[in-house]
Amino acid sequence: MRTTLPTRIVALCMVVGMFAASGASAQLRIEITRGVDRPVPMAIVPFNWEGPLGSRVPFDVSGLVTTDLEQSGRFAPLEDRDMVSRPSAPEDVDFDDWQILDVDVLVIGRIVPAGPDLYTVVFQLYDVLRGEHLLGFRLNSSSADLRITSHRIADMIFETLT
Repeated sequence: MRTTLPTRIVALCMVVGMFAASGASAQLRIEITRGVDRPVPMAIVPFNWEGPLGSRVPFDVSGLVTTDLEQSGRFAPLEDRDMVSRPSAPEDVDFDDWQILDVDVLVIGRIVPAGPDLYTVVFQLYDVLRGEHLLGFRLNSSSADLRITSHRIADMIFETLT
């Protein structure tokens, strides 16, 4: 039995459509196994929680920012346990502390309750070597959107530094 070209095209489209439909719900994960020769040493201080005493931070914003930037392959975040101080406001930053640790970039921040299920995340980005403020931002978020807010902060830092 001989098939015509239109029949073959229809069959090919059906096969391609089945593969596309079966992978429509799959999640794409790209893993970078090699970054730049010397990733930028940075410190992302755990964001300070300014909620009521005894309450817990709803999401680890600085933890996700750290993970995002580290996975880019361009940055080498300092471990929390190696930090000599934990500033959360610009007036608390002592660049000498971070220069001793050979950190080039510093990120500080805080999470402030702004209402029922609403939070304000404030962060600052500094060039430790020059002692300069590079970026500061205030983002409002619900607890459900704190993950998205964390990714957005990482994106802003990445864009500023690259």
